[in-house]
Amino acid sequence: MPDTNSRPRLSFWYWLFHPIKAYRIMTMVWEALRREPRPADPAVLTNAEMAVAGPAIKVAAAARHRGQRRVNRLANQHAALINAIKRELSLAARERARTRTPVVKHRPVPIPPMTVDEARTVIRQNHDRIKADLDRGDTHHLDRPSKVRRGTAYGLLAADIVAISTTLAKVFNLGPGSFDLGKISATVGFSLITALVLALLAHTTGHSMWQWRSSAATQREPARKEFPPRKSLLWAKLLSLAAVSVGSGVSIAARVLDQAKGFGSTLAWTLAIIVALAAVTGPWLVVLDEMRSGSLEVRTVEALTKMVQDVEDACTDHEKKADDLEKQRDALQGRAEDAIADIETAYGPSRARAKSLIYRARSLHGAAGGYAMDPDDPTIPDYLAPHFDLDLAPLDDALRRLQKDT
Repeated sequence: MPDTNSRPRLSFWYWLFHPIKAYRIMTMVWEALRREPRPADPAVLTNAEMAVAGPAIKVAAAARHRGQRRVNRLANQHAALINAIKRELSLAARERARTRTPVVKHRPVPIPPMTVDEARTVIRQNHDRIKADLDRGDTHHLDRPSKVRRGTAYGLLAADIVAISTTLAKVFNLGPGSFDLGKISATVGFSLITALVLALLAHTTGHSMWQWRSSAATQREPARKEFPPRKSLLWAKLLSLAAVSVGSGVSIAARVLDQAKGFGSTLAWTLAIIVALAAVTGPWLVVLDEMRSGSLEVRTVEALTKMVQDVEDACTDHEKKADDLEKQRDALQGRAEDAIADIETAYGPSRARAKSLIYRARSLHGAAGGYAMDPDDPTIPDYLAPHFDLDLAPLDDALRRLQKDT
């Protein structure tokens, strides 16, 4: 045994400021000095050195276990995101390939079920036809419904209700002080019936006029004989509307004349004619607006364009969701790499501390033969590395799973 008086010692100040480290270092030194001098493998740890390295190795095992669970969880999330991306892209492709019938406001616009690509082809064909007609000087494609015209017309029809109500009130002898529920109901009901008949006749007549103009412009004939014939039905509507509107105007004019007896005959007749013309003109403004509400080609383009736009909006929504999912998927790889790096971050300090203590102890007991080491000598390999190396193969496998479908 070596002379105990020559045993290495740590300084008083080291013991004072680092008592636990000093105790562990000296424990390893005393154990080494008790051994018989022999050529020892520097990679072999003594019991005391294993006691110092053990906590660091446990920290490494715990960090690796946490990292492996985290990377496996991220790999599972990655697989779920891949499936979600495929689902969103599949929904977008299905939307574009699905056959659908566009919603049209007017039934005479014949558009069969079609896909988006077919709709684009029809839109292009109709655009070409519209351009050719415009170049030829045919301007019926430029017709558009006017909200101002239609609002004015329905405003006049609403005024007709009031005007007809006052006329009927005179017929039923309803005065300001009289209250007869039956007569009031009859007055209001007859006025509403007249105004609604005018509105419906004006709308359907205008629509029939639009059909006639569109057919004449495109030189189309009905595919089968219609019943009742289109021309006969149009004349019937025109005559009915003329009769109802003129009758409404005459009744209103009579009411005006009755109330304007004191103003003179010329003024009374002027007012009556103006009011009657306004009452007669109202429904015909609806006819005019309806018959100038666009050609067949324009309505076809509008209906198909809306259908295509709705489909594209739905597809864009699915593709945007797929893009967001792809961003989440791409971020998973960075998070997995961070999880692996966190293992080294969590394990590095404890490993460095354990190796430092062991090397410091070995540098003190030079008499211990093979155990003596100089940690500052670059020619000496890191013999302790095998004891502290981590097996990251399971984490690498999980990372490869995560990268497989990227």
